[in-house]
Amino acid sequence: MSRLAASALFGHRCAPHLRIAASAHHITLVQGRQQHQQQQQQQQQPVARATSWAAKQHAEQSAPWRPGRHPNSNPWSSSPQADPDTARRCGSCGAPVSKVGLFCECGRMQPLSHSAISYFELLDCPFGVIIDPKLVERRFWALQKQLHPDLHAVKSQEEQAISAANTAFVNQAYQTLRDPVKRVRYVLQLMKGQDEAEAAAHAERSATPPDPALLMFVYDTRERLERCASEQEARYVLRDAEQSMDAQLSELRGEVAAGDVAAVERGLNRLQYLAKIAEEACSVEHRLADAAAEARG
Repeated sequence: MSRLAASALFGHRCAPHLRIAASAHHITLVQGRQQHQQQQQQQQQPVARATSWAAKQHAEQSAPWRPGRHPNSNPWSSSPQADPDTARRCGSCGAPVSKVGLFCECGRMQPLSHSAISYFELLDCPFGVIIDPKLVERRFWALQKQLHPDLHAVKSQEEQAISAANTAFVNQAYQTLRDPVKRVRYVLQLMKGQDEAEAAAHAERSATPPDPALLMFVYDTRERLERCASEQEARYVLRDAEQSMDAQLSELRGEVAAGDVAAVERGLNRLQYLAKIAEEACSVEHRLADAAAEARG
């Protein structure tokens, strides 16, 4: 700070023109200090926002489970979802049992509720029309090992009945999720809040003819299958049909995420036609492979 500014700030006497100069210099210093403080605040704001976002993310990830947060649960369920870790209690000892737990700590097998557990929750699979088949298969066989009849042959009749019902439930879930058409139909059923019978009845009433482009694809594919002379040619046709199914499933994933029931119904209709043509291509491939094996042998 200059001597003129110091004199003005601390009240020392000086000439009027010097006091004016000192005051102007003081104003300049104050303005410069304010600009510097504003620059520091602007630089600190992104850091503060990033810190706040990181804290929010950490809190979200470390927060306990709450209804609708579980990735395997049905996002369209209107009923409140219980915590999967304390969803029910053992009928024998009263201890809490997880929603998809087969056994209580006391060793007694627990019945699985068809109305409270979705197939995705049962097989520990993220909810959606596109899944990891290997993940579903691993979970299926892990459950089957626990439900094998030989393990419960000496149990009470009640526990054997529970084991049989749980086995049927697991088999039904596996057969549904491993099949693309059944899986999408099941997702649509959950979106509408219908049971299996209601969904089947509605599907029959609301069936609509496919669009012309899809009909042309089906017609052309069947012509290609008729011209196939080898297993390899049929495999190419099957590959094209499966790729069309994959593209349709990707489109359906977006429609399910958007909650567009009408679009999912139309997509399911197209998927059924594509699955049918893929099944025909697979059948032709096997027939030509068998014919080639007989010719060689």
